[in-house]
Amino acid sequence: MLRLKIKKIRHLLLCLIVIMVCLQSCNPSPDPSFTCETAPCPQLRWKTPCHFVMPVDRPLLGIEDGEKKLTLCDLIDVSLKNNPRTQLAWRQARSAAYQVGARESQLYPNLTYFGSINLLKIHSNNATGFGVLNNGGRTTNNPDQNTVDPNNPNTDPLNINPLEGLTAFAVPRDDYSQVLIHNLALTYLLLDFGGRFADIEASKLALHSANWNHNQMIQNVILDVLNAYYAHENAVANLKARELDLKDAKVNFESAKAQFEAGVRNKVDVLQAQSNLANAELNLETYRGRVKTTMGQLATALGIPANSQLNVEPLPDTLPSDTIKENVEELMAMAKAERPDLQASYADFLQKQAQIRVADSAGRPTLQAIGSAQSYGFIHQPILNNRFVAGGLMLQVPLFDGFLRRHQVRRAKEDARAAYETYEDKQENVYLDVVRSYYDFKTAIEAVKYSEDLYAYSDESYKATLEAYNSGVASIVELLNTQASLADARSRRIESRTQFVTALANIAYSTGTL
Repeated sequence: MLRLKIKKIRHLLLCLIVIMVCLQSCNPSPDPSFTCETAPCPQLRWKTPCHFVMPVDRPLLGIEDGEKKLTLCDLIDVSLKNNPRTQLAWRQARSAAYQVGARESQLYPNLTYFGSINLLKIHSNNATGFGVLNNGGRTTNNPDQNTVDPNNPNTDPLNINPLEGLTAFAVPRDDYSQVLIHNLALTYLLLDFGGRFADIEASKLALHSANWNHNQMIQNVILDVLNAYYAHENAVANLKARELDLKDAKVNFESAKAQFEAGVRNKVDVLQAQSNLANAELNLETYRGRVKTTMGQLATALGIPANSQLNVEPLPDTLPSDTIKENVEELMAMAKAERPDLQASYADFLQKQAQIRVADSAGRPTLQAIGSAQSYGFIHQPILNNRFVAGGLMLQVPLFDGFLRRHQVRRAKEDARAAYETYEDKQENVYLDVVRSYYDFKTAIEAVKYSEDLYAYSDESYKATLEAYNSGVASIVELLNTQASLADARSRRIESRTQFVTALANIAYSTGTL
């Protein structure tokens, strides 16, 4: 019965192997000479595989109502929700947080279970068999060969002793058994000279760095939105200014044409005025296109498709009158305390310092507590079942590793020194950003003041020159020059206002308070 069961198991295993081979043969076998999929020849394009499908765009957040005018605060909120860079920095920070948990797992015991089922085949040559002596004097266990000689009375069946002539001999035999093995192993690191805690500290510092980088990315996105918004408003304001320039150019052309038809002016005045009109129309079309492109740049800064049409609320006509009360030194101190990227750089340096302790502990002895519980269950021979339980302490002392640990420690020290130099360089650049943005803002304040005066004087000058030209006192060249000065004053006024709000945003960004 036992042999029959074993044969069934062997047949079942054989069938499973055959089925697995058949299933594997169903897969297309790769051509060993074909390493990668490319275009068939240089002049043809590679065709995208049919199974390669681009993902669907994720839904946009914060702009459900397309009719609502979006203020600058609304635009910033939309960008923080949709911009992939903020999402990326946040995911990286979360990854660093999970890494801290992974490092802290070193403080806990490690419990592992192993289980297996094995089929054992035991070949034995020590099994005992019995046989009788036949007529030829040979021992056999085949009853057909044990014949009776009628001439020999000693072979009479009635006179034969049943045990007489039996001989013991060795018979080879194969025994089969199925064994279930269970093993529960426990390891717990007791002592490693601070390596685990240094590794955990390094992971926490990496988390701090990732969080500060996330904060910095938020400020980067906000600054990009501000710059894109100010650039768009600059283009819109310049478009309106070019419309006024076109209006003035038409007035000049009509005035020159009327005086030419009246015989007061020659045709040169008309041609110059017409040329100036064409130039004004060209500038107007240029800024119409610039308004569209800056709208696309603003949409990209928000993290939405560039072809999105946004209903943006314009900047107020009055600029904020509050000026920066702090001096440069105070702003630099504020930047050192608040700039997220500077804090992240210093956290990287501290992380490298912790890695020195990690590398140093790797070359020191470790002490572990170990334990094991094993169980062997013989399915057909339960009498052989057994269990083992063991425990103890394991001391591991590195004796010689080809100076590997020494070089790793020295490398970690140099990495820490390099990280500190990176921090120093970052700090100098932060100070430079503060100084540059501070004096740019001071310049912008004066530029706004003088550009307003320039615009007022240029407007009065143009009106006076136009009146003088209509009176026959001024020439067409003087009229066109004053009109060009007025157009330039309009542009300077717009640029100075844009410079003011941009410099104000840069001060907040450079000090880390945006």
